[in-house]
Amino acid sequence: MSCIQGWTALQEAVVRNNVEICDMLLKAGAKINITNMYGISPLFTAAQIGSMDALRFLIKQGADINTQAADGNTALFEAAKNRHEGVVELLLSQNADANRPGRNGLLPLHVAAQNGNEPYDPNAMLSEERSSLYEDRRRTALYFSVANVNLDAVRLLLAHGASTGLDTLPPLMVASRQGAVRTVNLLLQHGADVNVSVPSLTTTFPPLLMFCARDPPLLKLMLDHGLKAAPCFTCSYGHKPHPPLKSQSEDRTRIMEFCEMVSSPTISRWVGPIVDLLLDYVGHVTLCSRLLEHLDSYCEWSRIKDKAGNNNSSGLELMLPF
Repeated sequence: MSCIQGWTALQEAVVRNNVEICDMLLKAGAKINITNMYGISPLFTAAQIGSMDALRFLIKQGADINTQAADGNTALFEAAKNRHEGVVELLLSQNADANRPGRNGLLPLHVAAQNGNEPYDPNAMLSEERSSLYEDRRRTALYFSVANVNLDAVRLLLAHGASTGLDTLPPLMVASRQGAVRTVNLLLQHGADVNVSVPSLTTTFPPLLMFCARDPPLLKLMLDHGLKAAPCFTCSYGHKPHPPLKSQSEDRTRIMEFCEMVSSPTISRWVGPIVDLLLDYVGHVTLCSRLLEHLDSYCEWSRIKDKAGNNNSSGLELMLPF
């Protein structure tokens, strides 16, 4: 028998932590893994409220230890969230899956760390198997929080020692792509590396530029935090003619140069402001023929060539201070 929301007598017995009544109900035919309208099973309830006796009994009777509510949270997640350390230890001892994230992308151990439980590691990572389910191979709670634009979760995780450099694609790049300035600032304050390299993005310049080039204030913020501008002006062709542009998918082994990156249709109209800003952070440089071609396309950009020390398009080979 259940009420309109699917709350059963077994659920009520669990709430009261009454093992004797739980036993009677199961012997009378109660279904041990039945859920209410929110996907909450008796074992989930026991873990959520800390009914240890009922929880031990349900586990012994074969209840699903990895049960998930309709919102995706597991019994282990709820126990960690509600600081039921004994329940967490019991569930883990019975092989509960600690790699199942909640609806906000956090793992049970991350939630416990947020709540001030020191034994838990905010840098615990998803298993390789579960990470492979995501195209970006995300692994940390920090990444999930940044991707979900959850500033509060980002702040809490960083305050508890979450690392900014454990994921294949750094959270700083994700936040930059989103234009999430407050998140970017938080990550920078906690040591995020603006010059970090990414295996899947082979460039001669800091790949973070690809994510913030069209946002001058954000680009300036990165430069102020040490983003290296000089590599943007290294070019293997220099003043010589450049070959036609190729898409990255045509040759994944190719190393992308800055002048090629800013020549893409989505960025080319920003070349002037981008180069102008970058020049504030380098000494004298000689612009390659492709960058000069872009700057010649708008009369308003002609002064930028003078700023770089280029008074004509012939140019000399690049000179950079090292």
